[in-house]
Amino acid sequence: MTEKKAFFWIKSLVKVFYFLVFFWGVWVFSVKGFFILPASVKLPSYFSRIGFPTLDQSFKKEHSEVCVFVINLDKDVDRYRSIQPLVQQLNFPHQRISGVWGRSLFKSFIENFVDKKAYELAFNGSTPGFGELGCFLSHVKAWISFLNSNAKFALILEDDAEFDPSKLKKIVQELIKFQNLWDICSLFSPPDFSGSFLSVRELSFSYMLVRFLEETSGTVGLLINRRAAKSLLSKAEKYVLPVDHYIQRIWEFDDSIRFTGIFPGPVKEKGGISSIDLLGRRKKGLKIFGSKQFQRICTQIFHLKSYVAYYCYNYYLVLADKFFPSK
Repeated sequence: MTEKKAFFWIKSLVKVFYFLVFFWGVWVFSVKGFFILPASVKLPSYFSRIGFPTLDQSFKKEHSEVCVFVINLDKDVDRYRSIQPLVQQLNFPHQRISGVWGRSLFKSFIENFVDKKAYELAFNGSTPGFGELGCFLSHVKAWISFLNSNAKFALILEDDAEFDPSKLKKIVQELIKFQNLWDICSLFSPPDFSGSFLSVRELSFSYMLVRFLEETSGTVGLLINRRAAKSLLSKAEKYVLPVDHYIQRIWEFDDSIRFTGIFPGPVKEKGGISSIDLLGRRKKGLKIFGSKQFQRICTQIFHLKSYVAYYCYNYYLVLADKFFPSK
């Protein structure tokens, strides 16, 4: 091979390499990750399908700053009896939210409600289980119930929550004092959480108000304000992610909201099998030769983009709180 031909082949290979890099870059950019939630609506359109939540007349007349909503399936009577004494000791008005039993949802509703492509992208080709769907819709009912009340803040508890009432009440009162620092505050931190976070403020009983730099999990106990409830409802028309993932994608909401947490969490989760587990969690997709590997790559790209967006946006909020504190 002459020097001229060798140079020609090397030049051709370099062009092919640049083309492949460009093609790969375009493809990676096209995979969703930074934004995946649906377009905003004022309110989801499916309340008639899941039962529009109604408040007790006595609860409607309450003018407390904080109200408590306990999500509980109608069949789980013992769970509600177990948590009710703890809730009563908080001395906040409280209301039971009849949870959505996932298996009761019609197939046609699920097909229209679930954004299948987005969910498969996030969870490696899987489809959501009945428990996940019911959990998400139960929280939707809690958000709309809160907005129909007179309260400024809602403490939303799942019926498997455990806590010290006196400590939790003190923490809630302190959070209200520093309400300019958060819109959603997770009161639960999973025992195995090892992600990074930055402390925002020290609270009583050695607890800290923190801003997570990596995604956490669980919605056993949440404190939210009215702005957060409106924002969360605005993108709940379609099911894209489980509720604990959904509420943390704060950069996607039209009205900028702030997600924080208490570490360690003052609300714990009771042991035993949850209703989500009983109904079955997400189902793995069918294995087709070649597609499994491709799907896995797409899912990893999605999570990488989500991680970058989560980290950068929350770090930006930390800096904004430090240099441009809200009044």
